[in-house]
Amino acid sequence: MNKWDEWKTIRFPSEIPPEGKPAVLTCPKHGYYNGFVTFITVLGREIDSQCPACADEEAEAYRQQLAKKRAAIAMANPAIACIPKLFRRKNYRDYEVTCPEADAVKRQIGAYITEFDTILEEGSCLLLTGNSGTGKSHLACAVLNNVAMRGKSVMYIRNVDFITRIKEAWTPTTGKTEASVIREMCEHQLIVFDEVGKTPLDGKEKAMLFNFVDHRHENMQPTIYISNYSLDKLSKLYGPEIVRRMRGNGGKNLIFSWKAYDND
Repeated sequence: MNKWDEWKTIRFPSEIPPEGKPAVLTCPKHGYYNGFVTFITVLGREIDSQCPACADEEAEAYRQQLAKKRAAIAMANPAIACIPKLFRRKNYRDYEVTCPEADAVKRQIGAYITEFDTILEEGSCLLLTGNSGTGKSHLACAVLNNVAMRGKSVMYIRNVDFITRIKEAWTPTTGKTEASVIREMCEHQLIVFDEVGKTPLDGKEKAMLFNFVDHRHENMQPTIYISNYSLDKLSKLYGPEIVRRMRGNGGKNLIFSWKAYDND
């Protein structure tokens, strides 16, 4: 006996089951649909179930409205202002998985987001390496956006911008020093450091990068480093000491080895 047959053995005031009586109904917008007619005692009349197509449209409209509200909140958040406009609305769920390797990396990024309170205590870093256009910046900024929305202090900076900021401190009129600039940047609870290795560095600039990486490492401050180069190539460029600290405090090197796509 199916559920409807069981219902027929029960006597209701209107002799209509609580879930309603199956019926073919009409929607002014979408036409005929299979639904239910339910008798509402307090109203003293029957009510048709909603058209499924209308319900889907309303749900999608609500999702879009909610996304706009969240985007507006994010744009007004001072912590998000440092993130390039292209990546301010990036989130973890938007990342398109194109292969099993991408799925595995996305899951590890998801765990980093979920466990960030622990990550913040342990200072675990991530080093995202691999092909250009595979979504490294997308996922890194998805972490930044999520963490910033939780009230944490975040920062996004590219390698070339980092060097520029340090060099500006060499001008006496700024009243700053290289050490003070690094300390200011390191006040943020999470930093995404993008384009590692893209700009050639001389000996002094490599020393500045080491000071930054070492400061974050020693103070157990989580940092996400991004590079198109492999671990071996980065070690040759900067030395193994820097690269080891870039994935320090129990951090990981996540390799984006798949074909590029247009979302990065």
